[in-house]
Amino acid sequence: MSPTGQFTTQRSYSSPPVTLYQPNVVAGQDRMAKLRSELATVQQNCRVFGEILTELSSGSGSPDDVELVEVISAYFLLMS
Repeated sequence: MSPTGQFTTQRSYSSPPVTLYQPNVVAGQDRMAKLRSELATVQQNCRVFGEILTELSSGSGSPDDVELVEVISAYFLLMS
């Protein structure tokens, strides 16, 4: 209320401009490209590992393949 007992309807407010969050689209695209590349590498490694396991189970694997499987198995046992 105003000093005269009347309600006032005009008020002046000042507020800072609202800034909406906008993620950096370029950085997001770069991150997705990197993740896709890393995923492709993991998929290729899984294919190679599967081929090694197939050779080992058929008995035609080399001693280097056996050692690689042992190292990988030990690594995963430590990580779990």
